[in-house]
Amino acid sequence: MFKSILHIKQFRYLGAFYLHSLIRFFTVGIFQIFSGIYVYQILLKQGLSANQSLSTTALVIALLHLVQAVAIPLAIWIISKKGLRFSVFWGNIFLILFLITLNLAQFDMIFLIIASILGGIELGFYWMAYHIFFVELTDDKKQGEEVAISSSLSAIALVGAPAFGGLLISYYGYNVLFLAMIVLVFIAIIPLKYLPKQEDRMSISIWKTALALSPKKEAKSYLALTGQTADQLTSEIFWPIFAITLVSGIIGIGFMGSLIALFATISTLLTGYIIDRFGPKKIIKIISSLDAISGLTRSFVTTPMHVFLSSIVTSVTNQGQFITLDTIVYERARHEDVMSIITQREVAASLGRVIFLIPLGILFWFGMPFPMLFVITAVFALTTRFYPYVTPKDKSYAA
Repeated sequence: MFKSILHIKQFRYLGAFYLHSLIRFFTVGIFQIFSGIYVYQILLKQGLSANQSLSTTALVIALLHLVQAVAIPLAIWIISKKGLRFSVFWGNIFLILFLITLNLAQFDMIFLIIASILGGIELGFYWMAYHIFFVELTDDKKQGEEVAISSSLSAIALVGAPAFGGLLISYYGYNVLFLAMIVLVFIAIIPLKYLPKQEDRMSISIWKTALALSPKKEAKSYLALTGQTADQLTSEIFWPIFAITLVSGIIGIGFMGSLIALFATISTLLTGYIIDRFGPKKIIKIISSLDAISGLTRSFVTTPMHVFLSSIVTSVTNQGQFITLDTIVYERARHEDVMSIITQREVAASLGRVIFLIPLGILFWFGMPFPMLFVITAVFALTTRFYPYVTPKDKSYAA
């Protein structure tokens, strides 16, 4: 009876967590595929050349992720003192402030810098708590399946979100888009009241966290997570900028984003099943190679049909690689120390983006051709296979 009650309670927490995530993913998805285009076009209007605008876009986003890395220690302290729900809540509040200042960036460039700072704080607060919540609320025996469910929520939300965002921007402009997003964030906050409040505080092991963050001891972890985030940035920020000249403007990009999400959903569910059957260690070696090859195809895109075909293929491999590596990270967190491994993931991901973006910004400024970005990203995609793997004793594929 007691175990049954606990199971129901856990299910309620997980349901509230998924509902909040679904609304938030949809909200972010309305704008995500247009975010690079938005910043890039603002910079073009300031008189910068195409390459200078690409360079500055990379550096602005690098600032955001640098702030994220700095915000993570504060997020850890908040989680230890106030709990996970508190950190998630304030992550959403900072998301609202980020959207307000990002909208104002259309009128004054200083708000672009302020938005980067607020966005970095939002990412630090929200994603630290998000990943810990997920590890704490899910079942170790079906980690691949549950990572797939979580990622599917994101992908399902994104099926309609980009097309909806493209239509909003085309017919009503960015002001209405940001207003709609702010309203949706407030709605997404409501399910948080059903998450545990006092009992979700997490203790911190300074020693274990320091070891997890050691560049010497964890070099492979940093390398793999940098590869994962470089792949994400190229797909979410720079690929839409490249593709917009070949498809039908903002609406075309929106429908491309929805198509990507549709195939990413299929990839997510299939990969989750395969992970639980064969193990993520085997899958990551295969999927990282496929992801690198599919990413390279973007270098040869010249027509709208090429854009859509390349987007479909890369969405499948990108998402497969993403959830496979996350499954490995979550399993390691369960079998070592949750707080230290999730801290490592978030710090490595944010600093990895900075390491990727700053040289990229410099290369673009000095005239690097756009397609070279896809070659560089393909090399980074191969590094995801290097993340250290902890074999769970209760997995059938561990034998």
